[in-house]
Amino acid sequence: MLYQDIFQKIEIVYQDDFIIVLNKPSGLTVNRSITQKDGTLQDYVESKFDFLSKAKASIDSEFVSRSGIVHRLDKDTSGLILVAKDPKSFVNLQSQFREREIVKDYLAVVVGKMSEDNMNVAAPIQRNPQKRMTYAVVAKGKPAETRIARIKELKLEDSIFTLVTASPKTGRTHQIRVHLFALNIPVACDRVYSSKKQFELSSLYFNRLMLHAYKISFIHPKTKHVVDFTCPPSKEFHM
Repeated sequence: MLYQDIFQKIEIVYQDDFIIVLNKPSGLTVNRSITQKDGTLQDYVESKFDFLSKAKASIDSEFVSRSGIVHRLDKDTSGLILVAKDPKSFVNLQSQFREREIVKDYLAVVVGKMSEDNMNVAAPIQRNPQKRMTYAVVAKGKPAETRIARIKELKLEDSIFTLVTASPKTGRTHQIRVHLFALNIPVACDRVYSSKKQFELSSLYFNRLMLHAYKISFIHPKTKHVVDFTCPPSKEFHM
């Protein structure tokens, strides 16, 4: 298989009869699209698990069309992804996302220093009027809130990078990346949401987007108990 190398990097963190928790590597697209027709996490799920063939669901249902994958991560972001094994669990988990009952925490390495140890960024986001394929902080955008906390700083030669946690309270597209860019501390190696100088600087030390979804907490759709899962980031984050 053409994509076997990256598929082998996917880790099954947990699974039972209702859900699967996967650790997605950086560089892997989650869902198929017009521009990405194969080699996605969706293709991996379909090749690895047989729950879809057993599903008593219409072929037009979102559960089937998305192969049970409940949410997304950007292609170059690594970390935890939830997959539902049946339509009922799928709908339940999607509802938890809509109601903001699912808690996600990320690790990020950013370019520069945080001005404070802890920051709460509440800044609305919408498509960038000047660059429609990206998003930006815009006054009339949708409400978006991210909590950011400094872990430690690292000096590499004459450059400062900071390891932070980022916890989005809302789920806007590219939210963490947009908010950090707005603070002028973009995610290292973010080709889209950083200046040319910041990108070139971080590329001297890192070879991937330095954003990792390391923790997720939600109510199990069957047991109704709160469950937590974590996965450590790749070696690049060991600062």
